[in-house]
Amino acid sequence: MDHCMSHTLCSDVKGLARIALDQTLTNSVDTQARIVRLFNETSDEYIRKGLGTCKDEYDLGVGKITEATQNVILSHFVDARNDVADEVNTCEESFSRGGRWRQSPLTDRNNVIVRFAKFTGEIIAFLVECCNCKLCLWLDHN
Repeated sequence: MDHCMSHTLCSDVKGLARIALDQTLTNSVDTQARIVRLFNETSDEYIRKGLGTCKDEYDLGVGKITEATQNVILSHFVDARNDVADEVNTCEESFSRGGRWRQSPLTDRNNVIVRFAKFTGEIIAFLVECCNCKLCLWLDHN
């Protein structure tokens, strides 16, 4: 009697989740470096304020991605769920607040990371739904 998705399938999907998380992390860390560089290059206080918000949001996002990766490794799929796309969207929106609109210098990068985050979220949702039974978790650790 099959109580959950095959252990092999779950392992493959778990590996895919780790790859997706790694790519999301790599892109996020690269964007953090770009934020610092742009902050140092501009004198526009409004852009600097937006970049400051982005730095804070990306710091949160990188922490969440790192934590999610550890949870996937440990097969704690429910705990691996996160909302990194929310941090990236907050970064993007920070350039249109306060009645003064500026084009975000990070739009292209933010869009890529949001796509990665949503894709990763779908993989983790699959793991939660299909691979989170006790038998699969036991097989994963034995």
